Amino acid sequence: MAATELIKQLLLTFVTGHGNYQWWYFPWQLCSMPMYVCILAGLSTSRRIYDACITFLSTFGLLAGICAFLDTTGFHYEIGILTVHSYAWHVILIILGIYAWYMRFHASVTPSHFGSGLIIYLSACIIAEIINIVAYDSGCRPINMFYISPRYIMTQVYISNLVPIIGNTACIILYITATVAGALIIELIACACKTLKDYLKNTNT
Repeated sequence: MAATELIKQLLLTFVTGHGNYQWWYFPWQLCSMPMYVCILAGLSTSRRIYDACITFLSTFGLLAGICAFLDTTGFHYEIGILTVHSYAWHVILIILGIYAWYMRFHASVTPSHFGSGLIIYLSACIIAEIINIVAYDSGCRPINMFYISPRYIMTQVYISNLVPIIGNTACIILYITATVAGALIIELIACACKTLKDYLKNTNT
């Protein structure tokens, strides 16, 4: 994932950007996080950090992959190979999420594990907002990591329709809250499935 992202950045800079780096495509979006999390999981010697990474991939990572297909307009680029890369990337997120659940099913999976993945997500949100503010003021525009920059109107599908009603800041908070809720729903559904599987297994034995 890191190698293909590097190639993507080079193509965007030297082909479509004509030598100018396009900060809009800086890889710090929710859909980019699994790349960093996979690297962290691979390098970490701490079981606690590894479990947090797996939890993130199985919830927030899986959610990002699924929800991205609700609006695929951002998948399309001037260069065809980058369009293919976008679709493949988000399919990989879904596969990673499912595989992460497979790994967690071999351990003790409870909703209490969700907190570790949540910490990673909220930390990424804070870093994204810092980048949005600092890079914007530095003249590196446009930039809108996680699509939560206070400098730009919310563009996330469905939630953007509420901007005229509740305002942009409220929509940003709603978006973050909805993301957490969506990831938690995935966690609870998976936990319920494991509980049912264990119950049926014990019943049969």
